[in-house]
Amino acid sequence: DIAEQMGVRVISFDRPGYGRSDAAASTLRSVALDVEAIVDTLDVGRFAAFGWSGGGPFALATAAALSDRVTRVGVSGGPAPAQEMPGARDTLTGDDLQALSYLPDEPTRAAEYFAAGNRTLLDAMVAVRDDQQAPWIDWMWAASDPEVIADPAARLALFVSFRESLRQGPMG
Repeated sequence: DIAEQMGVRVISFDRPGYGRSDAAASTLRSVALDVEAIVDTLDVGRFAAFGWSGGGPFALATAAALSDRVTRVGVSGGPAPAQEMPGARDTLTGDDLQALSYLPDEPTRAAEYFAAGNRTLLDAMVAVRDDQQAPWIDWMWAASDPEVIADPAARLALFVSFRESLRQGPMG
């Protein structure tokens, strides 16, 4: 509604393995090239890129790869790379650290280790992806963002987004 009121056209897509998008190996560059194909198909010249959470690095990569076309780039809730954020490694499990050891050269292997080490959480999220009460929203954000998750519209948006992203399971 806000975008429409401001005259902003929002174009979104599912990265490989999310929603209805075919699973495929992807990199920051390959997703940036996907963005280029999308905007070319839609005859969009210059545009702003935005990424939320794990989409942040892809928005930044798009801005870097298509610098002549991207007018602005925004990231919301984007985590810093755990390998470079002071103290972040101290909060990770052994499985998470093992997964990180495979990056950037073996992203598929990293994803497999991450999924194995976080199976309980991922299974819980997938199990309730169709539950509109979305209890996992509380598990993930009750302590850090209680005002946000108390807002019915924000909570519904999170539910719809995660339900769609987890359509094929957690590996995307």
